[in-house]
Amino acid sequence: MKNDTLDRVRPGQCLVRLDELDIEPDYFQFRQIPLDQYHARELREALKREGTLEPLIVWRNPENGRLVVADGHHRLAAYREAGWSDPVPVEIHDCDRTSARLLGLAENAKARLPMSGTERANAAWTLVCAKAYSKAEIVKHTGVSDGRVGKMRRVLKKLEAEGEVIPTTWWRAMKLANKGEDYSNDPEAREAMIEARCIKLDEKVGKQIATEAEFCIEAVMLMLERRLGRKVELLVEEWSKADDFDDFSLEEDLSDLPF
Repeated sequence: MKNDTLDRVRPGQCLVRLDELDIEPDYFQFRQIPLDQYHARELREALKREGTLEPLIVWRNPENGRLVVADGHHRLAAYREAGWSDPVPVEIHDCDRTSARLLGLAENAKARLPMSGTERANAAWTLVCAKAYSKAEIVKHTGVSDGRVGKMRRVLKKLEAEGEVIPTTWWRAMKLANKGEDYSNDPEAREAMIEARCIKLDEKVGKQIATEAEFCIEAVMLMLERRLGRKVELLVEEWSKADDFDDFSLEEDLSDLPF
């Protein structure tokens, strides 16, 4: 076991083996794309440099005593993909299942890989549909406004009264509750629509593009230029608004790629 791993275990935390950890992504994962490959790669690099990662947030299932990851799925993937054999630091929480679901949301609000507005809205919609959380809890843990949570509750009540099958996303719930309405001037609906199309696109080609970028980012850039033509300028314009764009160095970013 690495000494630096022991050094980074703080009070209230402990070390556990990877095979002691379970996952329930359908219950604890609120992201549209459960595993961001670029973020996972960053964590693997950090693991090589530092010898460990921030503690996983885990919940002890009172029914069987098993430890379930509530937050830290990217860190868990990084450990497993690295073939990690040492115990890893975790922070264990003992509570009921309903309360445990909020643990991951609370941590995601502080994460380096923040949830998008649509992901937060869908998380809030999921909690509203569960009917196990107060409005204050949903607002606190998702960052969604009090007014929007109220709207979600009204939409849920309407759909249930109409005997509809309740959609799993807030965008589809809005569409179903307001059949035939024009959403073109509704920023919230437009954001959700863009996110939904992004998910569909990612399912078709996202993994392939991400994999290719690992080996030859220049090929991906050339493909985008050929496919998008002058529209690629819109991408550059949007990317230039990112906080860390000024620190981006193409030469440095490509230096560790195998070509």
